[in-house]
Amino acid sequence: KPAGRIIIGMIDKNSLLGRMYESRNEESKFYKYAHFYSVSQVLEWLRVLEFANIRTYQTIFKNPEEITAIEPVEDGYGDGGFVVICAQKEARS
Repeated sequence: KPAGRIIIGMIDKNSLLGRMYESRNEESKFYKYAHFYSVSQVLEWLRVLEFANIRTYQTIFKNPEEITAIEPVEDGYGDGGFVVICAQKEARS
């Protein structure tokens, strides 16, 4: 849809969480068939598809087994294991 938005929630392949899940994917019914992608790769795809106004937010900064309280949400990506990307499709004139 012109000027539409997409919101993606993902586990960053390059994060501690992503590496942990990928290393255990053969023994997990849920992640056995999952494909993990890096945030950088997804951002590149969005740019190629002419999305703009791209914003990223991240959370889960520790091993999930060590979390005892709600994790903070921060702008950006690269430190958190779970990332949300929001982007808007450029309107064509």
